[in-house]
Amino acid sequence: GLGLRWGANVWRDRLAQRLSSHVRSGLRQRLLTHVNRQGPHLLARRGNTAWWAHQMLEQIDALHGYLARYLPARQTVMVVPLAIIVTTLGVDWIAGLLILLATPIIPLFMVLIGWGTEAVHRAQQEEQAALSAHLMDRLQAMPWLRRMRALEAAQSSVQQAAQSYRKVSMKVLRVAFLSSATLEFFSAVSIGLMAIYIGFALLGLISYGPADQMTLAMGLFMLMLAPECFMPLRQLAQAHHDM
Repeated sequence: GLGLRWGANVWRDRLAQRLSSHVRSGLRQRLLTHVNRQGPHLLARRGNTAWWAHQMLEQIDALHGYLARYLPARQTVMVVPLAIIVTTLGVDWIAGLLILLATPIIPLFMVLIGWGTEAVHRAQQEEQAALSAHLMDRLQAMPWLRRMRALEAAQSSVQQAAQSYRKVSMKVLRVAFLSSATLEFFSAVSIGLMAIYIGFALLGLISYGPADQMTLAMGLFMLMLAPECFMPLRQLAQAHHDM
């Protein structure tokens, strides 16, 4: 089982890496074709050299997280938790119901948090592009700034732009930690409730439904499956924040 799981993960990661490389190469080629077709006069209206370099390099490479990690993680979330819930329901419907009730709550809270973080992510991208353009402009104007003795003022402006980008990045990190804490809280509550149910059933304190037929092997099997049900959700959340 472990070997099959490892082989499936390796195969999935290799396909994702190839997909990411192919798509990013195609997008970069299309962007170069568009740039050559537009010409320098029209390109200057869209942005300066730093803006185009940022789009060509960082923005296209930023798609790697979405293509190589987020998309495979999203497909895994659609398959693995459902299979584990169905298996647990077949062993003990009460334990399966505990996981089934907790699993939809996690994506719901993740969506609510995501609505509030969309503006933060956009602000981070805008600040990153502005910082790149600001730094490139100062580097191109370095001889003129040196003759005008304005190097200290230029250095101060770059530091202010970097501080602004740092503040926006810290907001993104705070949102990421909040999302991870929400996910861990609900998964821990679900696993804890299942452990309490299994423990009480083994002690004979619960006799409702399938609790009378609970064995130690069944309890350990379900306790081992429960964390695996939430693992794809953790991977999806991590891949989402890596984009």
